[in-house]
Amino acid sequence: MKKIFTLILLAIAITGFSQNIPNNSFETWVTTGTGSNSYEEPTFWSTSDTNIVIVTINNVTKSTTAQDGSFAAQLQSTEISAAGFGQGTAPAVLTLGQFHLDVVAQTGTITGGVPDATRYQTLKGYYQFAPVGGDSCFIGVGLFKHNAITNIPDTIGFAIFKTGTAASTWTAFSIDLEYRTGETPDTMNVIIMSSDGRDSVHAGTTLLIDNLSLEGVVSGIANQPANSNFQVYPNPANEELNIQLNSENNKATISIYNTLGELVMTSKTNSINNKLSIRNLPSGIYIIDVNNGVSKHQQKIVKN
Repeated sequence: MKKIFTLILLAIAITGFSQNIPNNSFETWVTTGTGSNSYEEPTFWSTSDTNIVIVTINNVTKSTTAQDGSFAAQLQSTEISAAGFGQGTAPAVLTLGQFHLDVVAQTGTITGGVPDATRYQTLKGYYQFAPVGGDSCFIGVGLFKHNAITNIPDTIGFAIFKTGTAASTWTAFSIDLEYRTGETPDTMNVIIMSSDGRDSVHAGTTLLIDNLSLEGVVSGIANQPANSNFQVYPNPANEELNIQLNSENNKATISIYNTLGELVMTSKTNSINNKLSIRNLPSGIYIIDVNNGVSKHQQKIVKN
């Protein structure tokens, strides 16, 4: 089994509960399974806990070390063993969407979220963190809107908090959302991981989380009009993008971000017509940002 689970993040609109962050202080928990095969999950949240024939994982648990109320959520990266698939180390995952474990493919998939049409300004909360082996925890929020054409949700806004610094007492965090478009979202998801699986995962890394809140509202703005100074095509693209700049400002910085808002590629131009290879990028949706110091162009692109 791979040491680091691959996490695929797809937001899809669902019906049902709708408010800021449900069960934000992890005060209510529900038992899944029976007897020795049972485990608890916080109400309205999905976790990486599972109990199937070939593997048992229980790395998200209820803690009485609370910042607010009686309980908090504890996430601890753990060694796991799946019959016929070997051993590995997996981060603990907590999400308002749905976490799906595929032992055969050795991936963890996150989909969904809660219905929410608010353009929030800030995600706040409290945490304690005890890293092992250089691990960093991950706390993120995403706002999405269903795209009827691609049937893939568009990322409207997001915020990510990562730290590898230990915190033995309750420590406040506050992160402002960055918005990619002026549209109104329809889905919100919070994703929390004891270890950021894209960096490293070591058994024993422990994260306590409590008293989450989304605060403030950011006004929407009109969709960005076409910018005559830039052209990016084709879209969707398979292996290469053509980036055309006007003759007056042909020196620009090109940045490509994934749906988590992470920079995955950067390049600089010195001519009017430029080609950028995206062959090594995984298939999915990205935001390309072209900035020549005078004007800026952002565009969603699809990599086939």
